[in-house]
Amino acid sequence: SSVYSAGGIVACTKGGCTIENCHVEKMTVNGKRAAAGIVGRLYGANDTIRNCTSSATVTGDEKVGGICGITVDGTGIQDCENYGTVSGGKDGVGGILGYANVATIMNCKNFGAVGTGNERYVGGILGYAAKDNARIENCVNNGAVKGLEAGGIFGSVGKFQNFDITGCTNNGVVTGVSNAGGIASVHAYGTIANC
Repeated sequence: SSVYSAGGIVACTKGGCTIENCHVEKMTVNGKRAAAGIVGRLYGANDTIRNCTSSATVTGDEKVGGICGITVDGTGIQDCENYGTVSGGKDGVGGILGYANVATIMNCKNFGAVGTGNERYVGGILGYAAKDNARIENCVNNGAVKGLEAGGIFGSVGKFQNFDITGCTNNGVVTGVSNAGGIASVHAYGTIANC
């Protein structure tokens, strides 16, 4: 538990880090500003999370994810799986990643329930994208997704961000208040393809 960032493995990275083959079980993670089952803040360019799993219960006030809470530019999350429940967060809640700047999410799966219905920008894989060129590729969501804006794969962009969602599958029930989409709640520029 932390008043700033909390992670099941690392609270915050600063650059040049690869977190791989790490597994979190039977843990509760709560961070007021960022929280996740593996890394609270992936805060170094070219930092990567790979082949990690989490079954942690993750809660927070903003930027909450099953694997990662928030990323900076040039980061990647690949071949990861989340099984824990993820909730809380006024700025992005995701089964894999809560809040992305420029990040690539590839070959990830979420099985946990995401959101309680009161959060903004909730996605089975990614909650919120703040910048252009985030990508979600070949990801699967199987968990129930609930939020004010809820998407089976993706929650929402800030304004008119450009990014692509390709080869993704949603099997979870999606419940939204203002917006609900099987793949995306709100999308701007870019492509949703082969989903």
